[in-house]
Amino acid sequence: MSKKIIIDDKYFLTNDSNQWVLNYESKGDLNEKTGKPTVTTDKWYSGSLEASLKRYINEVSKPATDWEALTDFITYGMNQIDLLVKNLSDK
Repeated sequence: MSKKIIIDDKYFLTNDSNQWVLNYESKGDLNEKTGKPTVTTDKWYSGSLEASLKRYINEVSKPATDWEALTDFITYGMNQIDLLVKNLSDK
């Protein structure tokens, strides 16, 4: 079983002996019929950790509408990666 490495509140990484997986999971509003929140998920498969982290930066930068917002999203993504690396090296 692979280990779950949390990047932020919506993204996490998993891996096995062959690949890395960038996972996205976001909970939305409650479904009136089930009483449970709707959950949106997505997965991107990569052959390396570097490729998965680049995909993460790409995904968190998508909402950017101008250069300033793009810079803010990329800075956020890089800060999350820095925290991830620090937390992993502290273990």
